[in-house]
Parts: sequence; structure tokens; C-alpha cells
Amino acid sequence: MGVAPTSVLKLTSIHPFPKGLVREFLANVNKVLVVEEGDPLVEGWVEAIAPKGVKVYGKELFPKVGELTLNQVIKALSEVLGLSIGIKVNEVKIDIPPRPPTFCPGCPHRATFYAIKIASARYAREGVFPGDIGCYTLGYYPPFGLVDTCLCMGSSLGVANGLAHATKQPIIAVIGDSTFFHTGIQPLINAVYNKANVVIVILDNLITAMTGHQPHPGSGLTAMGDKSARIRIEDVVKAIGVSYVKVVDPYDLKETISAISQALRCVEEGRGPAVVIARRECALQALRRLRRAGKQPTKYTILKENCRSCMLCVNSFACPAIRIGRDGSPYIDADLCTGCGVCSQVCPFNAIVEVGSGEGGNNN
Repeated sequence: MGVAPTSVLKLTSIHPFPKGLVREFLANVNKVLVVEEGDPLVEGWVEAIAPKGVKVYGKELFPKVGELTLNQVIKALSEVLGLSIGIKVNEVKIDIPPRPPTFCPGCPHRATFYAIKIASARYAREGVFPGDIGCYTLGYYPPFGLVDTCLCMGSSLGVANGLAHATKQPIIAVIGDSTFFHTGIQPLINAVYNKANVVIVILDNLITAMTGHQPHPGSGLTAMGDKSARIRIEDVVKAIGVSYVKVVDPYDLKETISAISQALRCVEEGRGPAVVIARRECALQALRRLRRAGKQPTKYTILKENCRSCMLCVNSFACPAIRIGRDGSPYIDADLCTGCGVCSQVCPFNAIVEVGSGEGGNNN
């Protein structure tokens, strides 16, 4: 803005609040503008330690809700400095096509939800799908639509317990690995104790993916990154007393669909809860590991001579790496493809094939 003299203090951490750093900054100013989104948290701390005579500005110039825009900050600065800056940032209007939130390319949860949908459709009875908090909450969106409830961490199993005694519909609850360790064990105990005939699919990507890839008791690492004992979910589930426990690789659609179908038959026979553990490393983690090793995942491509443009890969599997070309036929964006190879199993015409000789594919 070409205004001098001014000073700027950017806080990279506010808890614990860096009082010494802020006091040093305030000693050289007579007024300060606190720019923060949401409630006036930092503003309150600054006011509490500001020397007498230093005027603190904040939420009287900024909204308490919503995202701060550049124009709002310029306007506030102009008022504090007593200037008429006359700078206005024009909003850029771009016609962006709508797209719902979706799983990352290669995410094993996409394959698991696809398998759940196929197994449920073959079961030929409308089911109920209690959901939970995690990346897999995205299973609510098209083309899957397999999250009917979502309350809090571990709630999918608690809700499933109640529904099992209130409806004859098949119930398939989903819960993530870190969520299971956090608040899923107790409701699973309740399910066994109260003989709740529900299918439980535990989506185990070996990390707490949604909140930043923190380790959990099943990762084999502590929060500090040190190697630790790895607690296997299947051992916990079996110890609780679940009779049907099956561990599958979601990248193997045939195996996963078969395991979920068998679990549905198990609960239909009144044998209590049945658990399927879909285990495959988070795609982002797998890609990082490959890059650190100087390797690249194998890519997949669509053979135009085999493709019938049925759009099953687009409309039913919906991987972001699969796009529609100008000619209306699907193609795979090599920059987004992670080499999971699940789309090749979805295609009924064997039109999706592996190319290249890099690392990855179904073995990455």
C-alpha cells in the first residue's frame, strides 16, 4: 500500500500466546490493528498486555463471521491510518463447473464404497448405512450415497446398534481405523453383547488421513514418529467376540464384494455383528513413499478400440483421474492417476489397461 512507517507482526503460533514477542512489538507503536478471522481471540490477548496509550483495533472494523477479503483488510487499514487509499481489488468472476467433494485419486475408500454398493445391490434389499467422521464421510455424495447418518466419532456403530433392534433392513455401518481406536471399540462391544445383527466395515488406511496423517495405534508409530507396537484391528475385533472377521484389500474388488456379501448373509442368519476390515494404505501416503524412493506409480490408460463409452467408470466409480474428452469419450489424466488399477476391474469391456513399467499398480 506504500504506507510508511508501519510494522507488521505475523504470528505463526498463538497457543501458548507469545507475550514477550508481542510486548516487544507493541513497545514501538501507538496503534495496532489485529487482523484475524472468527472471534477476537488474539485481539483480547493483545489488549490485555498492550501498554497504556496504545490503541488496539480489531472486530469493530472486521466481521466476526466469514472469511476476510482483501478489500475488507484494505478498508480497515485505511481507517486506522486515516488515509484514503482508494485501492479496490476487483472480484474475479469465473464460471467454475460445480463438483461435489470427492475422494482423492486412488483412495482405497472409493473402492470400498463401490464394493459396498455392488454387494448391497446384489442383496436386493434396501439397506441403511450409518456413517461416521473421516475421509469416508464423502461416501455420502454421488455416485455412492451410502452415508445415511453422521453424528460424531464412533456414532456409526452406536446408531447401527439401535437400528438393529428397530428395523429388519440390512445395516452396513462404516467407520475408519483411527475413529475405531478412538471411540469405536465400546459400541462394538455393545453390538456383540446385545446381539446386533449389523455389518461393520472398518476402513483401515493405516493413518489418520483426514486431519493431517497423524499416526494411531494401528500405524506402528507414536505421535513423535518413533516405532511402536502395532495394534491390529482384527485382533481387537476377535477378542471382543465377533465371529465373522474378514480382512480384505479394497483394491481387489472381487474379494471385497465377496466378503461384504458373506457378511450380509451372516447377519441375516442372526449370527450377530459381522466385521469386514478393508485395509490399504492411504493413497497420499503411498505416493509420498514412492517419490521419496525416486519411483513413480504405474499409470493406466483407456484403449479407445475397446471402450464402448458406457461411462460406468465415470458415473459409478467417479475417480477424478478419469475425465471426458472433447469427443465425449472417457480418458485417464496421467498427472492424476495413482496406479491403483481399480478402474480396470470396474470396466466391463477390458478397456482400461496398465501402461509403463514403473512401480505401483495393484502392488503399490
